[in-house]
Amino acid sequence: MLSAFDHPIGLIDGAPGDTVVVYVRSPSGSTQQIGVDKPTAVRLFKSGFTVSIERADAMIPAVGKWARSLRADLGYGPDARDVALLISPPGEAVPMHFDSTEVLIVHLRGRKRWQIAENATLRYPTTSWFPSERDGQDLRVRGVDADERRLEQAFDWPKQMPPSARTHDMAPGSATLLPRGWWHQTYAHDRTVSLTFKVGAPCARAIVIEALDRRLRALEAWRAPLPLWGGHAPRARSDARLQDLVGTLAALANRCELAPLLGAPRALRKLGAGFRAVAPSANRRGWTLAVSVRGETHELRLDVDPTELCRALDGASATVSEAELRNAIPDASLSGLHALVAKLVKLGALEIAAPAGDGAG
Repeated sequence: MLSAFDHPIGLIDGAPGDTVVVYVRSPSGSTQQIGVDKPTAVRLFKSGFTVSIERADAMIPAVGKWARSLRADLGYGPDARDVALLISPPGEAVPMHFDSTEVLIVHLRGRKRWQIAENATLRYPTTSWFPSERDGQDLRVRGVDADERRLEQAFDWPKQMPPSARTHDMAPGSATLLPRGWWHQTYAHDRTVSLTFKVGAPCARAIVIEALDRRLRALEAWRAPLPLWGGHAPRARSDARLQDLVGTLAALANRCELAPLLGAPRALRKLGAGFRAVAPSANRRGWTLAVSVRGETHELRLDVDPTELCRALDGASATVSEAELRNAIPDASLSGLHALVAKLVKLGALEIAAPAGDGAG
């Protein structure tokens, strides 16, 4: 596996999907992240531009195992899909920017100089930011709230690394853990290859919002449509109704179940159900998890391959933890995993026993 990192062109050609991301510098000096096809990426790499291959786990299975091991040790991220392979020719690699998650860099080939500095303008940002790009927005960030984007664009961002920046070189075998939001830029002394694991520790805002949303979706009053706003009277009724509902939020928030969203694994008792993975076909889009309970088969559509999940659920032990299920389907989101567990419990295939690790003594 390690010998593959000695051949950057082969890595680009073997990238999953049809496109890869390239950091392209314009004559004016600004840098843009653009998605290009693989032949174009090879040409640009040979012209001196850095290439980022997303989903590195899809081309190097051992990388996915590293990501799953990190998540098992930390209790959260990175998902296997949050691993990128960066290949840089000699020269400027990636311009000054910050990321919205914690980032672990594992250096594999060559030597690269890093400059890092704490972000004194905005701590714990929720989007990545590249001052050298036209609008600063990370190409790979999707679904960013417009108000949130305007807020971050309103700041007077520095155009150069702060005077407090620290410099260090990374060599093969070295690693750097970069806190969320810290400025950094790199320069490759020679051809370099490194892995970037986007760790993504959960923040309280996201956890509470998701927990509260789950609670509100379960209540009829919050699902009901408000009166149409065609005139003053319906609008007034809508405003009054909203005020009544908002008045109940504090009590509802106190009853939110935060533990599952925090990633605290629960033990799940198996109830004798059978599990089978059904692959996509011409007549069936996406993967299916077939669940046999008391002689009846139920089909659950999934976006990920559930083969390893079936192995975990069909194992010899009487219980399985949510952490084991998480490792079996690393590409599933945490909320997606909880939704799947809830469906299996509702079907009678599983029963929630206790938080994993709880017990007498």
